[in-house]
This record gives sequence, structure tokens and C-alpha cells, in this order.
Amino acid sequence: MAQWLENYPKVQKWAKQYPLEKLVDEGGGLVKIPDFFPLPVAEYLHQTLLKIPEEAWVDTLSERNYSENNIAHRFYSVKDHAHPVVQNAARALGLLAPIHFNTFSAAKYLNTHHIETHDDRAFASVKMDDGSVLGCWRDVAIIVYLSKDWTEAEGGLLQDFERNEDHVPTFNTAIAFRVPRLHAVTPVLGSRPRLSLFGWFLRPADPDAARALGFPPITRALHVAKEKAAASGSGAGDGEQVMAESAGENPTARSEKEKKKTKKRDAEGGEENQAHVEIKPEKKKDGDQKRSRAAPAPVVEDTLRAPRAGPTARERLFVRIVSRVAMTRMRRRGQISLGQ
Repeated sequence: MAQWLENYPKVQKWAKQYPLEKLVDEGGGLVKIPDFFPLPVAEYLHQTLLKIPEEAWVDTLSERNYSENNIAHRFYSVKDHAHPVVQNAARALGLLAPIHFNTFSAAKYLNTHHIETHDDRAFASVKMDDGSVLGCWRDVAIIVYLSKDWTEAEGGLLQDFERNEDHVPTFNTAIAFRVPRLHAVTPVLGSRPRLSLFGWFLRPADPDAARALGFPPITRALHVAKEKAAASGSGAGDGEQVMAESAGENPTARSEKEKKKTKKRDAEGGEENQAHVEIKPEKKKDGDQKRSRAAPAPVVEDTLRAPRAGPTARERLFVRIVSRVAMTRMRRRGQISLGQ
């Protein structure tokens, strides 16, 4: 199956089944896709990750320290550029949202490994072909689970606090969601390794730069779903309150504001609130128009952030003015990537 991953026409035809951003937004911010890779490819990736030597896995860990914007976590990871099969799998995943920059890794969770509650929001720098550095935000996260016959009793669940749901890491199932989204990974309880591929699709933080690169304006069904959930008194959950409080806002007052916004949107014909959707792969016609884009330059990503409501106006202005200086400082401090 190594040949399949290296066969661009076949991989591109497979990727066309999953217009990822559309699926995520139709699902209210999260989509769950079973039977993600062709089964022989998923089997091959499973065996490949099991055979990666212990010394090749990087111990990715941190203690909780909110003053440094870090949350407690531990797992092992291998960056895409560090292993040829992981790199080929990352190229395949990149075709799911070809206009985006991206960064992917393989992950292995052993007993007690976990990630505390976080929202994945982070800033990253992308080095362009001309040597310039472009500041980007994580836009969409994706995880592909590659452990066979995993059960809830073995832990390692993806907890989605937006909808108060737990997801068992089922073999060859992908979960993608908009960032930020409050979630966590529960401790692994068994003796088997929990294997996955994970990463992010990145969007330029500067709206002008995003527009110049062909990114469409940000219109997310997730925002509508959140507002309607708050207005109806369901679906907000503890995670929504954490985000409001972390922004220094009274959750009750925030809910009242959302109710007013929702009523106005409903009067204008707003979208219906949708729970996350679970889809089966659909075959596209061979005649579909192809979309091509040069492979993005390597990405250096920032550390995973503690839960927050999102960037402030001041932070956005800072990004636009001094992103290069900020990225230089972050690289000097050293960066780590966190996974799912």
C-alpha cells in the first residue's frame, strides 16, 4: 500500500470524497468519518506505526502552567518529515483542504498518556518560497485513529466539550473540527498503544494575505450552531462557560447577547442548528474539475494553548505588524506540537 500513498492521481481521487471544510461546517463544527482510508491503506499505516523504532518517537510532554499558556499532556510523536510513510500520509491528508498550509504528525499514547482540556488555538509561522515568514492560525484540526479493536474501557477518548460527547478512537475513523474547540484526551488505561495521525490546516492570520492567497472569507456554520444552542439552553455545556469566563465575560450576559443575535438571524432566514454529522464516503465523478496547488513550505508551529475564547483585536493587530519578530522569538524559545 506504499504505492497507493505515492500515487498522486489515486490519492487525489480519494481526497475528492471529502470536501473537508464543507463537511465540518455542515456538521456544526465537527465531522466524524468512518472507513476513512481504503482499508488496506489503513492496515498498512497501522503496521507501519507499530514498527517505528522506540528511539524515533519524541516524548512530547508538559506540566500544567497557565502562566506560560501550557496544559498538562504527554504522548509520543513523529513529525511527518522524520519518516517517509508518515510524510506520504501527510501529503494525502493535505489534499483534503489543498488551499491551506498544513502540519501533520503520527502519535502514540501509552498507559497514562493524555491531554488536558484545551482548544487547539495556536499561532504558527510558515516559511514561504521567497524566504518570507507568514503568520498563520490553526483553522481545522484532524485526527485519524489507527489502533484496531479499541474499546472505551482502554481510555484515550476524545472528549468534545462543545457537545458533551466522548469519541472512542475507532480504527480508520477520522474526526475533524474547527479551531478553537474545547476538547481533551482522557488517559490511556490499557497496555496497548493508541495510534493516530493528527495535525492542522493553517490559515493566514492577516486577512489581506489570506485573500491574496485565495482563501475565502470566514463564514462558519459553527458560530450559528453555538448561538442557537445557547438560545435554546442546550449544547453549550461547561466548555462554553469556560471560554466565556476565560475571556472575562459573564456567561449569562453572553447568553443573552447570543439570544438577541440568534433572533435577528432567524428573522433573516438563518441556518438551522446542526449536531455533528457522521458520513460515509461518497464517490465523485471522474470528470470533476481538478484543483492544484504547490506544496506548502515547512511549518514551524507554536505550543498548544490553554483554553481561551480566541485572539483579541490587539493580538490580531500585533500579528499583522510584528509577526516576523514574534516568530523569531518563539523559535529561539523552542516549539513543540501537541496532538490528538
